[in-house]
Amino acid sequence: MNRTTALLLAMAALLAHAIALHLEPDGRLGQPFEESHAAFRLARNWVHEGLLVWNPGEDAASGLRGGLGSHASPLLVAISALAERLLLPVNRVVQILGAVAALLTISTSTRFAVDRSAGIIPALLLVTSGTFATAAGSGTELPFLTFALALAFVARERRRTLLFALGMLMLVSVCAEGLVMASVLALFAIGERRRREGGPRPTPLWSLGPALVAGIALALAPDGYGGRLYLATLADLNPALVPEGLRYLADFSITAVTPALVLFPLGGLLVGRLKPEGARALLLAGVWLGLILFEGGGVAPFAASLAPMLPLLAIAVQFGVIAALDRRRPALEALCWAALIVTSLGSALASKGASTMHWHQAWLEDSFARPALGREPLRGRSSLQEELRETKDMRALGRFLREQVDTELSVAAPWPGALGSLADRTVIDMSGRRTASRAGRRPAWPVRRPLDLVACLEQRPDLLLPMRISDNKQLQQRGTQLGLDPEWLASLQLEVDARRHLLTTLENYELVTVPVADERDPRSYGGQPIRLLRRRDLDLAPRLTLRVESGDLVVEVASSPAGRGHPQLVHLELVAVDAAGDRYLVDPRGRLHAEDSIHARTGLLVDHGDGRPVQLFRAPLPEAGQPLREIRARLLNPRMREEHPLAACSATVVHAFE
Repeated sequence: MNRTTALLLAMAALLAHAIALHLEPDGRLGQPFEESHAAFRLARNWVHEGLLVWNPGEDAASGLRGGLGSHASPLLVAISALAERLLLPVNRVVQILGAVAALLTISTSTRFAVDRSAGIIPALLLVTSGTFATAAGSGTELPFLTFALALAFVARERRRTLLFALGMLMLVSVCAEGLVMASVLALFAIGERRRREGGPRPTPLWSLGPALVAGIALALAPDGYGGRLYLATLADLNPALVPEGLRYLADFSITAVTPALVLFPLGGLLVGRLKPEGARALLLAGVWLGLILFEGGGVAPFAASLAPMLPLLAIAVQFGVIAALDRRRPALEALCWAALIVTSLGSALASKGASTMHWHQAWLEDSFARPALGREPLRGRSSLQEELRETKDMRALGRFLREQVDTELSVAAPWPGALGSLADRTVIDMSGRRTASRAGRRPAWPVRRPLDLVACLEQRPDLLLPMRISDNKQLQQRGTQLGLDPEWLASLQLEVDARRHLLTTLENYELVTVPVADERDPRSYGGQPIRLLRRRDLDLAPRLTLRVESGDLVVEVASSPAGRGHPQLVHLELVAVDAAGDRYLVDPRGRLHAEDSIHARTGLLVDHGDGRPVQLFRAPLPEAGQPLREIRARLLNPRMREEHPLAACSATVVHAFE
């Protein structure tokens, strides 16, 4: 098999790997990651509103208007804006271009030792890497950054001046971290000019010009929050976040497996047999790793934030293996190829889906790194599946808000990207990564920052996507009168006063369950319902009326005020109390039952309508052993215990008998 055929097969294998990873349970290709949807929102506002801001309708002083600092990846925003302008599906265009960039990365990384069997090592390691395949289909800036970094490095080493200039320009246009990597490559290019004569032709300094101009412009460009785009992003790097970054690295090492092969280039470096190209690739990979450590680890699943260093690491491993093979020792040669095969198989195994093998499940669960807000501590493909599921839910919620909820109502969410890309309204980021948590404070993108939920609630969002609401009696007893999960509250690490203020503020919200449409059939509410917290003072709760008419018990519901409500899912609970004080629940046929968990109606879709009452229940007045004293009616959120503090989604109405 010649090298070209092997390379094409490797590209096909990567494409199949990426598609398999990003398939949803129903067989459809998953959407781009939640992160990338933030760029889609900026691009949409830029194209349709003429403003490169996060919330066009907000005042700049509030910290909610934002700008390019909400997702500081100019290249991704520009690609998204171009697709939006051409009326193309932005999400799919970005995904396809990202996959193309990943394929080009494989071709680029195999430009060394082309006349040896070891020349295909980078392709082997990248194709079997679940981390690299995840980045390829992520729809984020990661595949573009990975390709730009590989292109700039290989072009400089191979003395391809125009390609080097192109790679450097692309590198600084992706993100602030790309500017750092380009600076290191520029130092390589400048440093080689001091070598003695007779060495390789040095890189012309003019090739650094386009990247230099673009880098300075982007470093000093306003970010929309009073800071400078790249400079403000790099200023957020914090040594105190390194321990969290090391836990992210541990997850990557466990699921990627191939990082164990770094022992080959390190060994070659120690004995002085590693070629300079391999040493520089290893150094550049180390610089990227350092950036991620100082950011507290990435937020992308499957440790995809470390994908940009994988081609460099693969090249370094390639030179390390070549150094070992050149020793001409059969045992060492067998060890090299055995290590490559075993680590590649182990890396591919992390991409395996749900398994009944206990050890495989344990391998992909219990992540060392702190999960993203509201996520489970998973690693490998399990974390990717959760990302796809959450993104799908947030897109469904975004469509619901756009089509069914008054555009004047703002929403706060811990995952504002996918929701915000579809919801035409003010969107507040609870994690402070897309919008400033308070005026005068810029968002932390992509660096992790503790959730400032108190500051978020001070901005008085109308709708709030809750994190953890416990429906367990034991947890309710240990928790608060709001029924919030005490373990989640503890994770916020709030002082006593801040915690008290948070709970007091949350008492102003009521819980509602909204239906969402399945993306395959937008006309039907076939998706998984989502719960929202809604401000009580909006007065949008359905209003019940209860009366006895011609011997029948009649319950009607009306929205208030007319036209401002939105569809929500409810159960109707009817409670009859007799003269002796005994309590009974009314079933759909009007019969009385002493046991709990019986509803007169279940799964009702209460729409906002035009404000006129709609009949929910009509049945003959139930009879009990004792005369009835009163009947109470209220609406409940589905799948919640009746005694839960947030279960009721309407006021209780009472009909008393004389």
